[in-house]
Amino acid sequence: MLKNIKKTLGLVSASCLLLALNANALSKPPIAEGNAKFLGNVYAGAQVQDFADYWNQVTPENAGKWGSVERTRDVMNWNELDKAYALAVNNDIPFKLHVLIWGNQQPGWMDTLPKDEQLAEIEEWFAALANRYSDIDFIEVVNEPLNAPPNGDNPRFSSSPAANYSEALGGDGTTGYDWIIKSFELARHYFPDSNLLINEYGIINETNLTKEYVKIVNLLKERDLIDSVGFQAHAFSTTGASSNLKNNLDLLAATGLDIYVTELDIDGTDDAVQLASYKRLFPIFWDHSAVKGITLWGWRPGLWRDAEGAYLIDKSGNERPALLWLKSYINDDIPTINADQMFTIKEDAAALASVGQLSFTDTTNVITGFTINNNTSPFVIDDEGNITLSSTGSLDYESTSSYTLSVSAMGDFGSTLAVTVTVNIIDITEAVTPELEPESSSSSGGSMSWSLLLSLFLTRLVITKRKA
Repeated sequence: MLKNIKKTLGLVSASCLLLALNANALSKPPIAEGNAKFLGNVYAGAQVQDFADYWNQVTPENAGKWGSVERTRDVMNWNELDKAYALAVNNDIPFKLHVLIWGNQQPGWMDTLPKDEQLAEIEEWFAALANRYSDIDFIEVVNEPLNAPPNGDNPRFSSSPAANYSEALGGDGTTGYDWIIKSFELARHYFPDSNLLINEYGIINETNLTKEYVKIVNLLKERDLIDSVGFQAHAFSTTGASSNLKNNLDLLAATGLDIYVTELDIDGTDDAVQLASYKRLFPIFWDHSAVKGITLWGWRPGLWRDAEGAYLIDKSGNERPALLWLKSYINDDIPTINADQMFTIKEDAAALASVGQLSFTDTTNVITGFTINNNTSPFVIDDEGNITLSSTGSLDYESTSSYTLSVSAMGDFGSTLAVTVTVNIIDITEAVTPELEPESSSSSGGSMSWSLLLSLFLTRLVITKRKA
């Protein structure tokens, strides 16, 4: 094989890599700066603008696939992969290689080679990457082993055959997955300092697939060949119930390995739809203790799910509500209304009378208003959180002694979770009823004076007429 040619081509283009290392500089902190977990994105043409202002991990979308680098045998195209790697190095953020072994986007010329030559070419591919990129933080060694293995069969949901070289790696063998084990053995040899992952789609949504995936992970774990578990979370694979997603995530976590969400996108051509989906899905992944990082699969128009509206920057260059919410959520800046607040107001209060102001937290001043959800009460709330009796409102303790309000704050981020606020009505009759006090004893034997009895009678008469 022409190993020397590959090495020479690598040396010739090394200067391109060195130049590229100065191409991108961090201008402001990314969203997850200082967080224990990273929030990354893909390197691809349309996704590069302002990348480092938002994301602190890089994965090349297509540039790191074998078919992209060596489409023609022994002719290596490192150009885009160099740029992706440089973006990570320049900004001191993790770089994840996607991907070493897969059934799709592989060199077509591999399929017709004898098995021994296929294995030799696989090792050359690994070696070429290791020689060129000295500090790869994460490597997806095998991608989609269940849905798109390189065995020549049609991948799931595809009518075209996959690459066909798994037999050169040992085929099914005695474990059923010997070819995966061999791939990881080679990866551990050529990339001893990198964090080695496996990657698959459909896992988080399909429990049976999750269990089979865990079986593969444990085979690798027993041999000390795997460091972390990756799973894709494309919009079409996160449609199940939240409880099912959480349970499957727990199954992965039970392996004892760190978990990475490798490919996340959330659709929504409508801002409100996308925002609601982000609020439902993202916390499930981000807040799980075993998940150590999330990589979004694009964020600007031109990403692979463009028609489905998975971008976070709109076509006018504006941040969509889901992105505004995401930034606040990651940094714990989502405003909150303090729970279980209680106010009182007298039943004879005039229209527009003040009830009180909500207590809330808004450290980044993103709240633009408040709302009483599904409001049927006589109260209204303004943009500052002040609750008042409405202009047509009236109160009557005997008919309603207490109101329970569901209140939310609003802003470009969407709305906060609703909290319950209670307004109790004060019965004014209790406030005016005099207390009976004993009259001092008189010569007639200690009975009350006629004047006091008359006063009590008149008071009761007034009260009775008011209630009537």
